[in-house]
Amino acid sequence: MHSWLWGSLLVATGLLTAALTRQWFVTRNVCQWTRKILIPEAQHANVSLACLLNVVDDVPGSRLGMTEDLWPLKIELETIRRVMCAEGKL
Repeated sequence: MHSWLWGSLLVATGLLTAALTRQWFVTRNVCQWTRKILIPEAQHANVSLACLLNVVDDVPGSRLGMTEDLWPLKIELETIRRVMCAEGKL
């Protein structure tokens, strides 16, 4: 019983560590993508970043329909906003 509890605790700790590490990598990649691709492309296309974020923010709560291409942006919207504010683009 004792080793079963320790084994379960070890597995749970490993899963939590993996989830946190994955989230850290995803956030880092989103920040880099925002700086290196989104901001320059929006400036090149003369698209207002504030308007883009407002449109993404208004995407409905469902993944179905015409807006499914915007879901990756919607999921990481706070990270994108934070990067844009740090870069002085909002």
